[in-house]
Amino acid sequence: MLIDHPILGPRDAAEFVYKGDAMLIHRPDWQAEDAVAQFTDYGYLRDNPAGLHR
Repeated sequence: MLIDHPILGPRDAAEFVYKGDAMLIHRPDWQAEDAVAQFTDYGYLRDNPAGLHR
């Protein structure tokens, strides 16, 4: 099924499916000594509960 997105045009419906909590509510302590490393892991090294993307 295609959804007509007002800005991006026709998009596959799979792009609009919610497949679980991404755990974004557990933010690292911004005042920690290694805050940069923690936020890098937080932003880029998460598990993907939706599975592989093609």
